[in-house]
Amino acid sequence: MANTGKTIKQFSLATAVLPTDGILIQRGDVYYYVAGVSLTSGAYVEDTYANVATLKSGGNLNRKASYYLTDKFVFVDSLESNKSEMKGTFFARNADFQGNGIYSGITIANGFTVNATGTNLGVWTIALAPASGDVSIWNNTHYLNITGANGGTNPSTDGTNWELVANTDILLANTFGYIYEYDEIKYDFDGDVILKRSDKRANEVGNASVDIFQWGNDLVSGNIILGNTVYDNQNQTGTDSNKVITYGSDVSYAKKTLNIGDWNMDTTTGVPVTHSLSATEWKTIKNVYVIIRNDTDDLYRALNIGTTSVNSGYYTINATTIDLYRITAGLFDSTAYDSTSYNRGFVTFEYIAD
Repeated sequence: MANTGKTIKQFSLATAVLPTDGILIQRGDVYYYVAGVSLTSGAYVEDTYANVATLKSGGNLNRKASYYLTDKFVFVDSLESNKSEMKGTFFARNADFQGNGIYSGITIANGFTVNATGTNLGVWTIALAPASGDVSIWNNTHYLNITGANGGTNPSTDGTNWELVANTDILLANTFGYIYEYDEIKYDFDGDVILKRSDKRANEVGNASVDIFQWGNDLVSGNIILGNTVYDNQNQTGTDSNKVITYGSDVSYAKKTLNIGDWNMDTTTGVPVTHSLSATEWKTIKNVYVIIRNDTDDLYRALNIGTTSVNSGYYTINATTIDLYRITAGLFDSTAYDSTSYNRGFVTFEYIAD
């Protein structure tokens, strides 16, 4: 603005410049208004994606300023008045896989309020036996049980027994059990899409897999899933670590870990373990891992594959069960594996979900 001839007579010192401040700078007979956000260290502008996009298209971004897109939970810096960096930060609200979240006072759409202790049961499976007020995870999202029954389908399709606990309200997400983390991202502003996301667990996931990856689970670490790969592990149970897939493919594997349950291996040749997969899913099962525990729970062994293995046993798969067998006179045909009312071990497998 032009100099009006008025003289500023009063001055005061500020201990800090706030992003909401404005500063007048005189150059000759012209005053310039400088937004405080362009001068302050670590300051950022909060606004919606649409409003910042309007600034960008009009060449009105503050050069070198940081913008927080409030409806996208993304921090991104401007390079020029009409350009933004691709490197940014994502304000993640991850599902509570470690069971450390706060659940007291959750009120959802139908007015149901979780009890003060609110138990997180982890990733939903058909075998869960929830109490009313328990929380389960599905598609990286929390669902609150409102009946004390599980039902026969996952929570996203079972509105009778489960209610969605959304993580989109940034002020309430942490009281809904979600865990806050900041992840480095590669962000295409114009396309409004996260092209790559990396977390503190050394996972680096790009393109089609970003939104279907199980973020926030300490058992999921060291995975590099890049290129055009589709890798869906968001509803897996158990460990999923150190995979490297850097080419385009149609991989879309989910993972399950099931308890074997009671098995006196000394007297019983085999047991069935119900996999609860659909008519098409069970035919895609791959990479089955079977771990057997001895009676004193101080030695874990793999159930080897092969019907003639003197060492251990084998498995078969059908439409409803994974059937486990031990070899007669083999390693597990022993009194060291004859306890009952005892979980004999675990079956972990990958499959392509419907």
